[in-house]
Amino acid sequence: MRGFRLAGRRPFPPILVAALRPACCAWPAGKATGRSSNWLGSVDVPKVVAEVGPGKEIVARIFVFPSEDRDLVLQVGRRMVAAYLNVPVYAAFHEWLGRGPLLGEYVGGWKAGERKAALAAILSRLVDDLLLSGRPAR
Repeated sequence: MRGFRLAGRRPFPPILVAALRPACCAWPAGKATGRSSNWLGSVDVPKVVAEVGPGKEIVARIFVFPSEDRDLVLQVGRRMVAAYLNVPVYAAFHEWLGRGPLLGEYVGGWKAGERKAALAAILSRLVDDLLLSGRPAR
């Protein structure tokens, strides 16, 4: 945008860079005010915070499913996981987070074109790691 200038002397808005793994976090150092991350669980936040460093803003997208219907949570959760974790950058992100062993059968089945088997192979623990569910009050 050639010639664009903010009018007046207002503070600049925060600049958050979408990044998943350490190399992505290193690139905007000093250029961005923080980082935005997607598809991580609440248990992953401390590891992500450690990579971003002090004084940086962090925005994380945490999925919440306020339902006590365990079968529905697993059905929807497995489809949500399948939609993201077969994308190579998200699969690599979850490998870095330590979830590689939880992805094994699912990834293999998906790559082989066995969609139903792949969905069934998504462990409930993986859904529970990435999707907070239960009573809304919880």
